[in-house]
Amino acid sequence: MRQEDRREKLMAKPLLPASLCAITLALLTGCGSGGSSSADDSGTIQLYNVSSNAPAILMTIDDISRSSASFGETTSNYTYEVDDEYELELSWQEDDDNEQVIYEELLEIVKDERKLLVVAGDIQQPDIIFYQFEEEDLVDLKDADDDEDDQFVLKFLNMQAGFSGVDVYLSENDETFEEAILLGQLSYSEMSQAFNYDTGDYKIYLTEAGNTEVLFETDTLEFPYSSQYIMALRENTGPGESPFAMDKISKSSSTVEYTNVESSAEFRVYNGLIGHGTVDLYLDEVDDSPEMSAIAEGAFSESVLLENGDYAMHLTAENTTEVMTENHLLTLNSNNDKTVFFYETEVDEDENDDDCHIHDDCTEVEYETNTLTVDNSYGHSLYDHQIQMIHLTDEYSAVDVYFVRHDETIDSAQYSLYSKVFDSTSVTLPNDSYDIYVTTTQNEGELILASLAVTLDEDSGDLFLVLQDDGTPDSEQFTLTLTSQTD
Repeated sequence: MRQEDRREKLMAKPLLPASLCAITLALLTGCGSGGSSSADDSGTIQLYNVSSNAPAILMTIDDISRSSASFGETTSNYTYEVDDEYELELSWQEDDDNEQVIYEELLEIVKDERKLLVVAGDIQQPDIIFYQFEEEDLVDLKDADDDEDDQFVLKFLNMQAGFSGVDVYLSENDETFEEAILLGQLSYSEMSQAFNYDTGDYKIYLTEAGNTEVLFETDTLEFPYSSQYIMALRENTGPGESPFAMDKISKSSSTVEYTNVESSAEFRVYNGLIGHGTVDLYLDEVDDSPEMSAIAEGAFSESVLLENGDYAMHLTAENTTEVMTENHLLTLNSNNDKTVFFYETEVDEDENDDDCHIHDDCTEVEYETNTLTVDNSYGHSLYDHQIQMIHLTDEYSAVDVYFVRHDETIDSAQYSLYSKVFDSTSVTLPNDSYDIYVTTTQNEGELILASLAVTLDEDSGDLFLVLQDDGTPDSEQFTLTLTSQTD
């Protein structure tokens, strides 16, 4: 396709202020219009949570709990008839019996229109922003010159409060920023009108308004189907340098997050090699300067910021070039934040030597070093916290973990998880005080392996809960530690 034709296709529709209601909580009652219509007439509503310190926000309509959305997520797109008004409520779960309501209003559904309700800002004083727009008829989105070309609908929504204005550019996947088309400018909380494009692969670029320095560039964006999408710009909470992240919102409850294609990533290490002392970590080769120094047993290193890519990890004894283990793969994609847990497992090797005398069955116990790599949570919720369980003891293939509050027992505890060895699993807990018990079944009874008391509050953040041998030879004692997922 000639360059002029490609530019004409991308410029098919200009970016204009959206026809919408975008208002704060105090003004929401003035939004929308109603009217009589048949019982078959309907419209839709969907919730998007872009408050970075919010817990999961639950949407309730006419006393029916629909679904909840955590930061960067949406609920499903729910369909309602236009005949009546509906009681809309947004809340988060404080405990078993109490919800904190952050918004209540009568909801009016408009025929063939979609409502997007956005929770933004500090959840202690949230901004509730309401968008209403007409659903595009996908049947009419065929290219007039080519009946075989399906099209999709694209809107942009700017929820990055740190910028008064953002310029949005679009190019086809095989083009550069210099070839991209400036679609227009969006101020904070502004939504564009609809763009219609042929299905295919594209890239989006963001700059500060009036500037040509690219602050954000997507990798390939695939739009293979004739559907409708909202590309929501928001704050990047990961380690990368770009201030932007982008969520692709569709009518399903699943958003797709995009981060800057060239963003850095970071990782840190947990030293679970009991009995080996303090270690240093090198990337790609053992040279004069380790990337991480003096990582004590049972401790986390500081985080290190790196270019995204693949690395080989090597451990040595502290201040030596004596390699303890080498060539463990670390893959860091753009904006990743990861923790690598080093641990050991027993390996039984038969000895064929006639003089074997270590054990009567001539079996020598050896160990091999392994790694478990997990994604750290970006969450900053004030009112609930992700607890990611890391099970590093091979004495038991699986354990049960109970989080018991003051008025509960292990049998009645609402929150628990099942943790397999050398794996991770998680649970989200509201602020409260807990006694944590790790148990296993033994001889048809329950054995408590470890316990820990903890109080979660607004400053707790998201946490790792690590179960490991205590390092005492021939002992079945275990340590249970709770540590922040980020340093």
